Amino acid sequence: MPTPIPTPSDPSSLPGRLLAGLTPAQKVGQLLILGFDGPALSPELRAVIEQCYIGGVSLSAVHGNV
Repeated sequence: MPTPIPTPSDPSSLPGRLLAGLTPAQKVGQLLILGFDGPALSPELRAVIEQCYIGGVSLSAVHGNV
């Protein structure tokens, strides 16, 4: 019988253990992607990313980030 492949919802897998350690607010924050205008993050925006556990930042030439 083949060995089952762990899934993220499997608490014995690394992703499962990481997810189990997150609060509900952290889990929601990881679903969010933030975009901004300009070449640099402002201190206020950096604080939002850290305090809301933002999962990703979108960079694009259109918004002057790259």
